[in-house]
Amino acid sequence: MISPVLSLIFNALNPLWWQAYLISLAATLLIWWRKLDWSWWVRILLIVAVLGANFACGELRPHMWGMLKEYQQKRLVSFLNPYDDPRGAGYHILQSLIAIGSGGFSGAGLGHGNQSQGAFIPERHTDFIFAVVGEELGFRISSLVILAYLVVCIRALIIAYQAREEPAGSLIAIGVMSMFLFHVFLNIGMTMGVMPVAGVPLPFLSYGGTALVVDLMAIGLLQSIRYLNPPPRQDVWR
Repeated sequence: MISPVLSLIFNALNPLWWQAYLISLAATLLIWWRKLDWSWWVRILLIVAVLGANFACGELRPHMWGMLKEYQQKRLVSFLNPYDDPRGAGYHILQSLIAIGSGGFSGAGLGHGNQSQGAFIPERHTDFIFAVVGEELGFRISSLVILAYLVVCIRALIIAYQAREEPAGSLIAIGVMSMFLFHVFLNIGMTMGVMPVAGVPLPFLSYGGTALVVDLMAIGLLQSIRYLNPPPRQDVWR
């Protein structure tokens, strides 16, 4: 699923990079799938399918680009090179990077961030809330925020494993974990310039009642699944 997206990116940046990527992908698949106990025709069929999907995505890139709306094209262009339009499409990413970078390790102090308090960061209370955390509270608190989300995702996986005898509950727990992971990765990634800008809130931090209610309901689902599928009790501790 990730390799066709990489084909789109490499073909957009440089066609030679895209060709080199396809060759390296084919070599990697040949080396890795030799370790699996599959017949040769299955290996070749899978390699052809993966390379065909990557080649099709690369060739269809110009046509797919024309299907996007103008603001969507600007978001992707600003993601690849925000300095190309620093006062337009790249303004959000650049101001967020300045805010996070100026926060340093300990931060400027709560309520003392130049970028956030000066309203240079657009949507600083919703989409770019993590940039405010990075500027005013620094790397220490930002890393703790990421660690807290990691704990939630790990707990969701543990609950899904404990509910493996009940497939519905296990799938719901995995779905909740995927939702949190997607929101956190996309929101924090776009504030740091590693993901394109999208209107995805950061769970429990971004302003908005609807998002908060959905997040709390998701945690409630996890708690219900754990209550109905409790872990085995150990009577004797060693």
